[in-house]
Amino acid sequence: MGGDGHTHHYATRSSLSSIVDDPRVLKFADDARAYCDFIDHLSDGKPPTLYSQLLTLLSNLAASGLAIPFDMPDRDVTDDLDLTSDELTAISCAITEAVFAETSALAERYVEEDTELTRAVMFWDDLSSVYSDIKHGLRLFDAGTPDCQSEAIWQWRFGYENHWGTHLMRALATVHEIRFFIHAE
Repeated sequence: MGGDGHTHHYATRSSLSSIVDDPRVLKFADDARAYCDFIDHLSDGKPPTLYSQLLTLLSNLAASGLAIPFDMPDRDVTDDLDLTSDELTAISCAITEAVFAETSALAERYVEEDTELTRAVMFWDDLSSVYSDIKHGLRLFDAGTPDCQSEAIWQWRFGYENHWGTHLMRALATVHEIRFFIHAE
């Protein structure tokens, strides 16, 4: 039993194939791929139902991310699959362009509330952070080697608990607010 009162089930190398084929992992990989594909296509222009689609995609990631099994890799994987600075800049610019009008309107509502103002103007960063973390995991997962797949599962789970999950929850709150109070679709 872990220190948090929950039983932790750690994967071993012999059980890796069952973890990679675990429906929870495959569901998360599908949800991650759908989110990344959606963000990748923002450079083609802003979809008319941007916030409804984001609400669905982020909600799906929140639910499937919570179900990712904990997998401790046998060894560290050194890879060159991180997003390049050019890729990150292009994604951040596409996101910023797509959400600028609505986040500006939201920021005007919170001009006197620093925390909420920051959340509104940093919405692009939340979406970009979710994207970059799960995209890197997809690249590892799609590499197909047992070590890379194990590392991807571990990074997704760890990141959900410690980094991109926080960005996702903030983004969900912002999307909800924009979708229902600023920009009805």
